[in-house]
Amino acid sequence: MQRGRPPQQSALVDALSGPEEDKRRLRVILATITGELTIAQACIQLDICESRLYFLRKQALEAALNGIAPGKPGPRPKAISPEEQRALEAEQKAQDLEFELYTRQVREELMASLPHVLIQPNALSQSAQKKPLIPPNLLR
Repeated sequence: MQRGRPPQQSALVDALSGPEEDKRRLRVILATITGELTIAQACIQLDICESRLYFLRKQALEAALNGIAPGKPGPRPKAISPEEQRALEAEQKAQDLEFELYTRQVREELMASLPHVLIQPNALSQSAQKKPLIPPNLLR
């Protein structure tokens, strides 16, 4: 006496979404794996040669193996359309420009409020002139 539910066999394939012809081919391929059909019988039912049947069976098993491989946890990231990508890039560029403007304003305020910090190059000795105290990009 068997315990548990009876095997559903081809009912599992019927529950899948897809064209009926593809489901029929899958049922035949699975029947060769379970031993219900011989390779010759399956080739006759599908009207293909043995090498093609072996190829289809291998392809089906590889797809099943890839389908059950563990993936990354959590929701899948949604695809971004080209318009959304351009909008994100424009927003990032605007933020970069705002930051650059802010840093220029801070530099100008510092130079205006602390003019004594800026040392004139001609007042330095020859060795000190080689290495500027203030980077040239801050003097804009």
